[in-house]
Amino acid sequence: MPLPPNRYSMDRPTRGIAIIINNVNFNTASLTRRHGAMNDSHETGLTQAFERLGLEVEIHCNLTSHFFTHYLPAINRPVTQYQQHDVFVLCVMSHGHNGCIFSTDGHRIELESLFSQVRECPGLRGKPKIFIVQACRVVGGPVAPRTRVQCLEDCLYIYSTSEGLGSERSGSTGGIFTNIFRDVIMAADLRSEDFNNHLLLQVANQVNQATGGRQVVEWVVTLQKHLYFPQLEFKTEIKS
Repeated sequence: MPLPPNRYSMDRPTRGIAIIINNVNFNTASLTRRHGAMNDSHETGLTQAFERLGLEVEIHCNLTSHFFTHYLPAINRPVTQYQQHDVFVLCVMSHGHNGCIFSTDGHRIELESLFSQVRECPGLRGKPKIFIVQACRVVGGPVAPRTRVQCLEDCLYIYSTSEGLGSERSGSTGGIFTNIFRDVIMAADLRSEDFNNHLLLQVANQVNQATGGRQVVEWVVTLQKHLYFPQLEFKTEIKS
């Protein structure tokens, strides 16, 4: 099955970077350890799925608020490096409320502040930018700014659950969403299945079934083209 002509380019030797931020242990009494969450970023978790998509994976665990405000990896690279890539993925996993996640020292980190830094990166203009958030979205504390959905920004925002709902996790195997996301990617025919129109729909249906409707995957699309991840004939792997 030939790919549609109006699709994002995915033919560079180094397709792109997937940055995983996984906060598991917290040093504040109000936030408990996210038991099982290390499995989500393990080599058999999302790392495996992102590598099958042809991405280099970089993992950061247990980050304080200082990192989020000063050293977000997306803006810590030369523009020329991103110019050589086709796609960028930022995956954030932590405790959260609607519109924010928590650093390990208990500070609220507004998701929009992370998203905007990536959107404004010159080397990623016109390229798909995928944001994945594995966190609860129940209402609590000050209202965080909503994600500024703009036209022509080439973004895909994926939330493990919908506004007002929790995001379920097994203490032994990790997040329900992350496990299903990995399984769908690993089983997919990447040559013929559109990422957001086909694969995410499978993820959403399976999460809904696995949780009895308690968790509803949500995604917001401002992509301007079809998004496919055909397997590369060769790929340079860089381990961080």
